Amino acid sequence: AGAFVLDPMCGLGTILLEAAREWPEACYWGADISDSQLEGADVNIRTAGLMNKIELLKASVKALPLPSESFDAVISDIPFGKKFKIRNDAQLLPDILQEMERVIRVGGTMVLLLSQDLRKCMDSLTTCAGSDSPEAVADGTGETATAKAPSIDGNPSAVASGGGESFCSSRQMRFGSLVPDGVYGVSLGKTEAFIYKCRKISAARNR
Repeated sequence: AGAFVLDPMCGLGTILLEAAREWPEACYWGADISDSQLEGADVNIRTAGLMNKIELLKASVKALPLPSESFDAVISDIPFGKKFKIRNDAQLLPDILQEMERVIRVGGTMVLLLSQDLRKCMDSLTTCAGSDSPEAVADGTGETATAKAPSIDGNPSAVASGGGESFCSSRQMRFGSLVPDGVYGVSLGKTEAFIYKCRKISAARNR
């Protein structure tokens, strides 16, 4: 209740609409660079009768006109490059993660829906603290960031973890303040995808 939630690439507002129905006591903001997507989102929000729950603004995810550390959660379906053309994946994620990190408060959460390729890019942006290379840890404590989650159709879907890799307990994003907090495999019909969750553990460094 009272949480501020942002989708900085909201498209037609689908995620925000579902969230506002499920958790009506939170406050929701959506941003997108496309006028047509925002117009469609506005129609959807009005049709659902949620005008007082969701605010929309036109902005690039790389330069959000929002105060630092002003949101409790950032949630987004990152474009897979199929319906909408995007730049090279390896260039896309660092740009948008940096701005998402900035607007999340310390203790807040970021949850992204990623394609398999984008998940690999995300993994490449993480390091184990005190180590130059990621080190698999299997200590039986459940501290790894890989997990199982039900797929869209209700059948269990295990994360494809590339030969049993797991996150060490001190793994961080290269940006320093984001720590991976779970990776969940989901099935989107013919497309396999991943829900990637991070927590912000400290204030972002000045840039």
